[in-house]
Amino acid sequence: MVSWRSTVMLLFLPAVANLFSYTALLSLATMPWVHMQYLVAVIYGQKYPLLGFSLIFFAYFLTYIQVNYLIPVYVPFLHAAFFYLTLRVASKFGLSLKGLVAYRREMVLSDLVVAALLVVVMTPIMYLLFKFFYNAAYGSVSTFLYYSIRPPWHVAALVVFSFTAGFAEEFIWRGYGVTAVESLARSRRTLKAVVVTSLAFAVWHVNLFHIIPTMVFGLVYAYVYVKRRTLVPLIMSHTAFNLLSIVLL
Repeated sequence: MVSWRSTVMLLFLPAVANLFSYTALLSLATMPWVHMQYLVAVIYGQKYPLLGFSLIFFAYFLTYIQVNYLIPVYVPFLHAAFFYLTLRVASKFGLSLKGLVAYRREMVLSDLVVAALLVVVMTPIMYLLFKFFYNAAYGSVSTFLYYSIRPPWHVAALVVFSFTAGFAEEFIWRGYGVTAVESLARSRRTLKAVVVTSLAFAVWHVNLFHIIPTMVFGLVYAYVYVKRRTLVPLIMSHTAFNLLSIVLL
């Protein structure tokens, strides 16, 4: 039987691990040369305030750039670790990877249609939400610069990240999460499963300005999973959406 303890752990523990990893990277990034930038900024800022402000902004921006560049590098390892952990726990409760993915050959065409509809509908919605919150948080100039400066290795990492996110995140939060919460809730099972897993999925993304967009994404995908009871169209559309984000954002 599925337990609340194991379910809550598997749904929210990835967010703790992601936050710890992000914080550790941010701390390492700000230690050596960024502090030197601050020192120089203070020295020059005494006689040249505009130059001092520019150096401080440059230091903050470079720190933000290098940390966020590393997200698609380390997150796939978190995907793999928590996918494995979830699979082990799910197997103890009689839930299998095959059963949760629920691939059915006779449903391939309809799965493709659902996946295509999700991409068509969700892409503009998520694009507008992310653009709005990123511009509000970091300003349109820094957002433009961040998404304009992408070395080849970063693009390659984003492609790998797109596939690991599409599979692992759907299995953890939609496949196992929705199924587990439904089996535990005594009333309004589907509603609680959709809301709880969507919240856990949003928190997993750590960034405060990701919460609302990813919560919307999670609600839609959890609802579709409840209706379809298969991860196939969700994995396909989630992966496609992430790949499109590399180009659009």
